[in-house]
Amino acid sequence: MKSIKVKIFVVFLFLSISSLSLSQIISGKVVKIIDGDTFLLKSNDGIFKIRLYGVDAPELDQYYGKEAKRLIENLSYEKQVTAYVRYNDPYGRLVGKVILDDGSVLNEILIVNGAVWWYRHYSKNEKVFQVLEEYAQKNKIGLWEQENPVAPWVYRKNK
Repeated sequence: MKSIKVKIFVVFLFLSISSLSLSQIISGKVVKIIDGDTFLLKSNDGIFKIRLYGVDAPELDQYYGKEAKRLIENLSYEKQVTAYVRYNDPYGRLVGKVILDDGSVLNEILIVNGAVWWYRHYSKNEKVFQVLEEYAQKNKIGLWEQENPVAPWVYRKNK
């Protein structure tokens, strides 16, 4: 019986370690804003391109694109942040939630301010994102002040 418990513990430990290796925590300074949902983060280990998880910002030439970039810049440029990376995307970016130095979640701030869409396709279980987007829509904040805003994934597909 003891042998079985040890084996179960070892398997559980292996699974826990494996899942931890899939995620990464990177702290550093934001050194460049690329657009409303992507930036460069400089840490002791190098410079990383970070894409915000669960959100999609308007393209820079799209309605509210420059405003989204300006907001992320005001909130994070040259500031210390921590990125909780969930995965690497096909474009070589690290995708994750970003915590600002005051403890707030950058992804959530951008949603509630109507600067980005909740990217449901990649983050279906993020109910907080849903609530924040519904609040921004209801109150016509940011990009939601427009009658029928075009989602960036639709904009890119039509372009």
